[in-house]
Amino acid sequence: MPSSKDNPVSEPAHCPVRTTLALIGGKHKAFILWNLFDGTKRFSQLQKAVPQANAKMLSQQLKELERDGLISRKAYAVVPPKVEYSLTDLGKSLKPVLSCVYEWGTSYLQSRGISPDCSMQPLDEKSEQTSGSACCCGHHPVHPEVDG
Repeated sequence: MPSSKDNPVSEPAHCPVRTTLALIGGKHKAFILWNLFDGTKRFSQLQKAVPQANAKMLSQQLKELERDGLISRKAYAVVPPKVEYSLTDLGKSLKPVLSCVYEWGTSYLQSRGISPDCSMQPLDEKSEQTSGSACCCGHHPVHPEVDG
């Protein structure tokens, strides 16, 4: 009988969906990434943009995003300390993915008669990539039929 090592699809560490969700699925990671799509930010700017995250949690999520290669951290040798965070090319590649998640979530809420109420605003790129009946990635319906 083949082991899970013979079949990487059955190995959780090799599942593309599990991997993606692990990378962006932290409690505040999507919000951090979303804010960095606008450009480089200092820690204090991210704290204001993601007020649900206390300083310890924000710092932890930033460390994980940096460890995973999605953001870069630049520390300046000044007093008081100055640290800036920005997206790497890999992090920037998540823009259409998060746009699609935003669009799908908006459609889902609306299909349930719920008005979206979120501090996140649609990304500029999203409206350019969306074409009528498919989300920004072009593979999923924007207005799914959701069973009630």
